[in-house]
Amino acid sequence: TEGKQADVMFHVKGSPPLQAHRTVLCAASNLFRRLFGVQKKVDLHLVGGPVSNAGQARSLRSPISMKQVNSGEVPGLELMQCGHCCADGVKDMVCFTVSDSIGASTFR
Repeated sequence: TEGKQADVMFHVKGSPPLQAHRTVLCAASNLFRRLFGVQKKVDLHLVGGPVSNAGQARSLRSPISMKQVNSGEVPGLELMQCGHCCADGVKDMVCFTVSDSIGASTFR
């Protein structure tokens, strides 16, 4: 999902950086809800996407901190950075370096 509204970037070995949207990641993944501190499952129909499990908001398990990611406690992620980390100075960009065991095809 290339574009100026992207607020997440993944650095994957052997691939150019991949951009994503925090809202979409949180709608699709409990891991990203925990990483971004989202308390309930995002309902995609509210952001113009298909309805998925509408009305079935799930409570957040314990949040995952940047420190936990950067110390290797989150399988698949090696590094998490926030701020002007990588994308043309986008202030709220969050960047992840993905483990070598995860290829770019995972994101397609």
